[in-house]
Parts: sequence; structure tokens; C-alpha cells
Amino acid sequence: MSLIDKIEDQTLSQIEKAATQRFAEAVWLVEGHHRLAAVYFFGYVVEIVLCAAYFKMIDFGQNELITTTKLNLPLKTAKAKSKMDKGKAHPIDGWADLLIEGRDSLHPPPFDEKLVLLIRERVSAIVDLWRPTLRYQSFDVSEEQVNEARHAADWFLKNSSRL
Repeated sequence: MSLIDKIEDQTLSQIEKAATQRFAEAVWLVEGHHRLAAVYFFGYVVEIVLCAAYFKMIDFGQNELITTTKLNLPLKTAKAKSKMDKGKAHPIDGWADLLIEGRDSLHPPPFDEKLVLLIRERVSAIVDLWRPTLRYQSFDVSEEQVNEARHAADWFLKNSSRL
């Protein structure tokens, strides 16, 4: 069986596990001085955590499948909200806006202002560093840049239960 044949809809629990795995892989890449690849993975960690937080907010159970159909509607909305100039296929800022606005209107109480500020700061850091198109690049990434991406991803993982 090929890897592609193994791809299937995932539960919320499996998606959260994937975020933890991508973070561990990114740390391993940093240790091997593969900073660009690490930033790439750290960006996906943030995207995964925000997506999972959105589905938790709308009361998906841990073992409920997030099918492509169920994912596409909020993803379309997140893309529309995104201010990213390129790479709207993975609209991290749009997911953050969708989550923040959803907590305010769909699932009160809203996040407190301090948490909203922290979410937006961490998302902004990733948006300034990350696009899926990094996989086609070959430039160097500074230690400061990879640490900034790592810090943002780590914050989202550690705070996922608050989102």
C-alpha cells in the first residue's frame, strides 16, 4: 500500500496528534541545521492547531471524523478572511480570525483581549515567515527566524486547550 493510499479523513484527536508529530519533526530538523524545512513544519503546526481549535469550538468530538466536506466550508471562509498575499491555500491568519470571531458570536464567551492579542502576535510571526511554497526554496534561514517560528508553534501547542 502506498502512502497516498493511507490518506483518509482524520478525527480531531488524530489531527491534534499530527500537530505534535510535526513539531517533533521540526525540532529534529533544527538540530540537524535544516532550518528552512523546520520553519515549513512549524508553520504547519500552527495551521493544524488553529484548525483543530476551530472544530473543537463548534463542538466536534475528539473521535468525530473531519471529512473533506466538513473541512472545506470553514477553509473557504478562512481563505476569504486571509490577508496573506500568496499561499491562501493555507490561510493561517484566516483560521485565527475565524476562531476569534466564532468564539465571539457562535460559542461565547469570547476570548479575553489578552489571549486575542497573543493569538494575533503569534500568527503574525508565522505569516511573516511561512508559506507552503517554502518547499521549493533553497535559501538560508537565520537562527533567529527559526526560533521565532518555533516559539510561535510551541505557544500554539501549549495553549491549544485554551483555544
